Amino acid sequence: MTNPVWDGVTIDYTLLQNYGWYNTTVTTSDGQTYPRLVGYQVAGLRDMSTALTSAQTASTAAVAAAAQAVPAATTATTQAAIAVAAANTAVGTSLIKQPSEIAGIDPALDFYMASALALPAGVVTSASAKYVFDRAGLLTSVASLTPPIDFDPVTSVTRGLPVEPAATNLLRYSQQFENAVWSTFGTVTVTANNATAPDGTATADKLVISASSGIYQLATVTAGTYTASVWLRADSPVTVSLASNDSPSSGAATTSCSVTTVWQRFSVTKTTPNTSLNLQINGPATVYAWQGQLEAGSFATSPILTTSSTATRAADANTLLLSSVPGWNASEGTIYVEARTALASGTQTYAQYDDGTANNRLCVYRDSSNVLRCVVVVSGSTVVNLNLGAVANDTFFKVAFAWKANSFAASVNGGAAVTSSSGAIPSGLTTHRIGHDSSGNHANAPIRRDVGFPRALPSTVQLLTA
Repeated sequence: MTNPVWDGVTIDYTLLQNYGWYNTTVTTSDGQTYPRLVGYQVAGLRDMSTALTSAQTASTAAVAAAAQAVPAATTATTQAAIAVAAANTAVGTSLIKQPSEIAGIDPALDFYMASALALPAGVVTSASAKYVFDRAGLLTSVASLTPPIDFDPVTSVTRGLPVEPAATNLLRYSQQFENAVWSTFGTVTVTANNATAPDGTATADKLVISASSGIYQLATVTAGTYTASVWLRADSPVTVSLASNDSPSSGAATTSCSVTTVWQRFSVTKTTPNTSLNLQINGPATVYAWQGQLEAGSFATSPILTTSSTATRAADANTLLLSSVPGWNASEGTIYVEARTALASGTQTYAQYDDGTANNRLCVYRDSSNVLRCVVVVSGSTVVNLNLGAVANDTFFKVAFAWKANSFAASVNGGAAVTSSSGAIPSGLTTHRIGHDSSGNHANAPIRRDVGFPRALPSTVQLLTA
């Protein structure tokens, strides 16, 4: 049948028949056959045509709106990924993706400090053994020249590679509180080797200290700031006063210690103008004690055991020659570090690339005001100094620093990237230092991950650290 136009509407007979709109036809004198339609059917066709036109218009608008929504959705997805990763960081969980997956390229170096095999032979050059917690939660002495990987004694999660400066324990017979170098006042009873110590040995002493009584050891010092520390445990919870006093007394520094049935290390810091200073445990209390330590500085470092004389632990040094790194790119790169800040303020370096001096270097460090900075030094002059804001003491963080001539960007913990579009890069870089710089500044805390990408990734630093 022919499809004529009726009242402005083209009649599609097949469509009408399929929908059951007519079931009779009319044949005209010229032999053409038409459906028998009435007015309401024509009106219905007109309404259908209008509806289809409106639907097509709405569809076109929807497609346009969707096209506009895609970039916004992509941005929202990225921000959501950053938020989720930041939430994971806040509760101490790991990123689902590895840094290389986020960056989209393989790193030139990637050291995840979870075992002694984390670093190539020859990187750790410290001349001293170091005490760290092993996976079983025991304090363990790791031999010199071996990466001393530290684990959380409760969760067994790796805390990383502790990097400390040299330190000297000024107390003698640090584990033997029964020795005559330890003095008492009032009523104090010491039972030697009466309990298992944090290192699993039977070297912890039992101290029964009456009221107005205590045990202490006086050491020779020079004027300055010192930290006294000791490990304590009890059969039932008890409060103990830990003190450090000088002679002549300029006023004792004291701290109240909530001792439990689990070994804990307690410390107190004292600044003295004098030449004698002590570690003192006051009663009343019955506790087990292990490893007294008195050292220069504002916080306690890893245990340094002593007997008849003081003892010094050498500074940690972890250096890697860049000539041994396949894929090292001297023109650009991205530094990524996971670490923990120290227990107290000070200049603390987490990663540095240099020419063997401080005159040409790329460096990530926290300054004495706790501000995390990424700097570039060329021929002794600082050409880039990115301020990432303050990071509190004893806080886990992630930082990424992308560097290339006139293009620098850095982010900490998923924060907005801090950038600079001006600055050269140093030439002749030969050495990568993990957790310290060439000027003697150390992280004073564990480095959990150290990664170097061979390309600058300024648009990725925020997501890397989220």
